[in-house]
Amino acid sequence: MTSALLLAFAAAAAANDPASAFLDTYCTACHGEKAQMANRRFDRGPLNPADALAVARRIEAGTMPPHTAKQPSAAERQAFLAGLAKQEPAKVTLRRLNRREYLNTIGDLLQMEMDQFDPTSRFPHDQQYAHMDNVGETLVTSGYLLEQYLDAADAVIRKALPGTPAPAPRQWMFKEHFRQQKELDGARQRNKLMQYMTLFEHPRTPHYEGAYAPLHEFSGGVPYDGFYEVKVQVEALHRRNPYDAKLFGMDPEAPFRFGLVAGNSRAGYLRHEQSIQPLLAEPVDLADGGPQWVTFRVRLDAGYQPRFIFPNGMNNVRNVFSSFARRFPEFLPEDQWDVGQGIVAGRIAMMKHGPIPQIRIHQVEIRGPLDAPAMPASQRVLYGDRPFDIGRTR
Repeated sequence: MTSALLLAFAAAAAANDPASAFLDTYCTACHGEKAQMANRRFDRGPLNPADALAVARRIEAGTMPPHTAKQPSAAERQAFLAGLAKQEPAKVTLRRLNRREYLNTIGDLLQMEMDQFDPTSRFPHDQQYAHMDNVGETLVTSGYLLEQYLDAADAVIRKALPGTPAPAPRQWMFKEHFRQQKELDGARQRNKLMQYMTLFEHPRTPHYEGAYAPLHEFSGGVPYDGFYEVKVQVEALHRRNPYDAKLFGMDPEAPFRFGLVAGNSRAGYLRHEQSIQPLLAEPVDLADGGPQWVTFRVRLDAGYQPRFIFPNGMNNVRNVFSSFARRFPEFLPEDQWDVGQGIVAGRIAMMKHGPIPQIRIHQVEIRGPLDAPAMPASQRVLYGDRPFDIGRTR
């Protein structure tokens, strides 16, 4: 159905013309006084534009009325829709873009990837009407929002026009001494295990204890938007173990999965979930046994780094640590049977003696940016092939 026809339907419904008879006959049984399916009601006067357009789309598609309800004939449906096309066009509320539309528009106009860049982060949340966030009456503009639009425009231009060419590829290497987080690092230091990072949990756990393995020595992230090669020496341990599988909430038959998400130290703790953390590459299955090398090619925005995750890891390792000494004394040497019941002591003991499922990261190598164009696409959109010198624009 054309936009003009949809708008015509809205005008007809708003004017309460004979089109309302169609609604009374075929729609109000499910959307009337006795029932309001999908939280919609069509028996109380003119329809609002959102409801009018929703009804029109479904009638045209044949999904309304539902197949189990009374159906208009094909002639009735066609005559009804044809009659709507003759109505005066509805008045459309002038509205702004919602946040989703704004991001999509910026990305399309400037040929920019927006998965790691959100200039709308300080915009107020878009209000919804009838479960939709693009109804004109709710998309109002305020003085505060206008200020955020101006700031967003500045951020977009700075991103679109980096002002400097891509640097030559370089390489970063991380091994031997890794930091993770204080809860784990205390036990790792006591057990002299700082030569690798350890993943225990999947990223959706409540405490984030071994859910993310970030590179704290690389807190500034990569220097330039582009593609990077990430090579990781990684080891899957104790998929098969002597514990009850229910303890970890894992499928012992499934290979361990190993993946990467983006992280930015300016957005919050690198060991926690962040508001912008796209999956950088499809997780891979790890073979059981000794260390192996895995290579990913990923796209990173300047300031971001890869953080490593264990998508099918355990649910809550803190519970395991806190109950280890009490529930599994057989895994402790005799001289440590009195290790105590606390989580700190349990964490230290279990890291050293407990064969718990885990992924160990021994070494990380990052190289890039790779195959970076002489001029980013966003700059070419704005300036063509002319060189751009940010110094001359100030």
